[in-house]
Amino acid sequence: MKLSYSGHKCIEAIQIQRMEAISFLAAGLSHDINNLLMGVLHYTYAIERMNFNMIYRMLDILIKLKFNDSRWKQNKT
Repeated sequence: MKLSYSGHKCIEAIQIQRMEAISFLAAGLSHDINNLLMGVLHYTYAIERMNFNMIYRMLDILIKLKFNDSRWKQNKT
């Protein structure tokens, strides 16, 4: 079956629309992945800047809060 000139143009227009849709989807996906990676990067940078004494103090405070929490004591008894 032979297509006319207008038929070729129609098929070409559909292919262009598909390629545009795929590029739009890829751009959105890469943007979302970049946002996630930047969050990880910022947290690792913040941890690198902390010294170990600060981290140990923060963990100690969290543990004390956990053991002093009345709800936690009720669940354990």
